[in-house]
Parts: sequence; C-alpha cells; structure tokens
Amino acid sequence: MISQLRPRSAADLGNDNAPSPTVSPDGSILIAGSGGSLVTAAGIWTFGTATNAYGNNILLNGQSAGAGYSTELEVANQGHMYATTRGQWWDWNGAGWEGSMDPSTGPASTVNVLRAGSGQQYSTISAAIAASHNGDTIQVQAGTYINDFATITTDITLQGVDGMVNMICTEQIPNGKAMLVTRGNDTINNFIFSGAQVSDGNGAGIRYEAGNLILNNDYFHDNQEGLLAAAASNGTITINNSEFDHNGIGDGFTHNLYVGQISTLTIDHSYFHDAVVGHEIKSRAAQTIIENSRIQDGPTGTASYSIDLPNGGAALIRNNVIEQGSSSQNPVIIASGEEGNLYANTSLKVLNNEILNHMLSPSALGIDNRTGATALVSGNEFYGLSSSQIASGLYNLSDNTFLTTEPALITTHPW
Repeated sequence: MISQLRPRSAADLGNDNAPSPTVSPDGSILIAGSGGSLVTAAGIWTFGTATNAYGNNILLNGQSAGAGYSTELEVANQGHMYATTRGQWWDWNGAGWEGSMDPSTGPASTVNVLRAGSGQQYSTISAAIAASHNGDTIQVQAGTYINDFATITTDITLQGVDGMVNMICTEQIPNGKAMLVTRGNDTINNFIFSGAQVSDGNGAGIRYEAGNLILNNDYFHDNQEGLLAAAASNGTITINNSEFDHNGIGDGFTHNLYVGQISTLTIDHSYFHDAVVGHEIKSRAAQTIIENSRIQDGPTGTASYSIDLPNGGAALIRNNVIEQGSSSQNPVIIASGEEGNLYANTSLKVLNNEILNHMLSPSALGIDNRTGATALVSGNEFYGLSSSQIASGLYNLSDNTFLTTEPALITTHPW
C-alpha cells in the first residue's frame, strides 16, 4: 500500500496537466479543494473543501484511504478509481494504491503489471526489467536485493510495494556505471540504493543516460555517486520526497547528485545532506528548479558547494533550508557560472530560503554569481553571514533579513 500521496498545493494545480472529463465517459473527476464525492464499487470517495499542507485527504466511506492525499480523483476505464499527485498516477486495487499510467491512455487492462521479488513472477528486479515493455509497471516486493543490476531501455514504472525496496551493491558493478542505468521515460518509487562501486570511482545508484526520469520517495546513500546523469539535451529529471546522503569518495569530483547538460532538473520536498567532500547538488541543466527542500551539511559534514550550477542556466532556488557546515571544503554556499556560462537564458533567483552558515571564515559567501545575469536575491533569512557576505558578482537584494538565533534543523526522512 502506498502510505502517502502528497501533492502540491491547490495554487499549483494548473501545472498538473490533468486530463479533461471527456477521457472518462464512465465516470467523473474531482479536484482537491472543490469538495464532492464519487461513487464506485468500492464505496463512496470524497474530497473535503479545505486544503491542508499536503493537499486533500482522500476518504473512502468516510475513512482515510491508506493515508492518501491527492490533487485529483478520477473514475475511468470501466470504473477504476485513480488518484494523481506530482504527475504520478495511482490505481486503487481494493486495498491500497498501485502505480498506474495516466487513465487517459486507455483501459486499465492495457496496463501490464509485472511482479518481482520472493515468490513472485520474477525473482529479481533485473529479470522483470528485461521482460518489460513500454507502459509496464513492475511491482517490486519490499525487501533487500543484493547485486541486482539492470539497464532500463523501456518506458516503465518501478513501484516498491509494502515498504521500501533496498538495493545493495557489495561488488564492482559489471556495467561499469550504476546499479540501474535508465534510458527511457521511467518512474521509480520507494527504492533505496547503497554501496554502488565501479573501478573508476563513479559508481552510482542510478546512471541516467536519456529520457525523462521521475523519482518519488527514493533514498541514495553511501554510493560513489548518488545519481549521475549524462548529457541529454531534451531530457528531464524530477526528484520528489527523496533523500541523498554520504555519497562521494572524497575526491571532490563525486557528489550526492551530479546532473549533466539536460533540459530540466526539478527537485521538490527532498533532503540532501552530508556529501563526502563533493557537492550536495551539482547541475549543468539548462533549467534547475529546487524548491521546498533541505540541503544541509550537518555539524560534521565535509561537502563543498551546497548548490553548484557551474554553467549557469535558468535557476530557481526557493523555499529551501540551505546550511553550510563548519568543515565545508568550500566557503561558497551557492555558486553559478564558475566554469563558464553556456546558456543564453541564464538567470538566478534565490527566493524565500533560510541560508545558514557555520563556517567561521571571512571568505564564507552565500551566493557567488559569475554569470552575466543579475541574480535576484529576495525574501531570504540569513544566519552566520554578514551583509557583505550575502553575494558577489551581479545581484539585486531585497527584503532579506538576518537571524540572531539559528532555526532548528529538521533531519527526518522526507518520505
């Protein structure tokens, strides 16, 4: 059962690209905050009119449906009940939520579900992936999978069920890249990756090589690289409610997250911390969006940049808690363009963040902007930095404040 479906706020619903009611002639649609009910064979489903911090609670016959939250409910495809959150669709199976395709794509019977794990159709994740076709969902039973490596060339969803799927590497990965290599339009939910290692020191939990990758409720820790993404000019990576920590080999070239020249990197409600000497987030994407997340180095962390945008690009850094530890390998917290600005659309917006510094050095700096664009730095709260340490390069400051007391840091898992 999917324990939590946490959507964006009601103000963001217009970005969900929800299908119109015409795609579900056998049912109807409810949008969070609108109120109302839907009647299905399972019973009566309702949304309230109030929207809380996570959206609207889904109720079945007045009771919470697996602690579900969503931005939309839809009856479609011969009476199936669907919910969507952050672009991910779920289908009610009678007892819980299963990952699904967009209901507008056709009848539920066209969605092929493969099952992997002990006693399942496929005993390994790699065998299920090898048997998959575009549009398939692979339901992986929660548990530990050791040295189960695969390359994904199909457009599929990997869905951990009944808990987290714990992928552990204890040997050199034969493909020389990662535990999972992704080349399609793929979604991976409820997976843990740890121990990835290859001879050149770039062993990753996931090596992204092409397509559109979505990560929900995933955890990358103690790998040589957390996620390493190759250049793919039309590709996108979206990371929701996920955690990256203690990735890197200590050489300064391996990181929690390292994204090459893709179209868009989007990070939301995630937690990056304690990268080993390397950066918490390094992105060469044409567009980088980091929102509602925690990027923290902790009291003993050794990370370098908290956020590094070495080639510029259009960047929005908003509503985050960004903390530089006392043992940081670099005094700069956010850097942009230090390796040359490759993008004509470069912009930098740093809005409404808490930016906290523990590095006792006069060189400590909040934002180092080396692009030709003027950085907008507005509405932020700074701790441990003076007014002269907010930014360098071209910048426009407004409505920023300085804290005399450090806010308490939240260090819980985001999923």
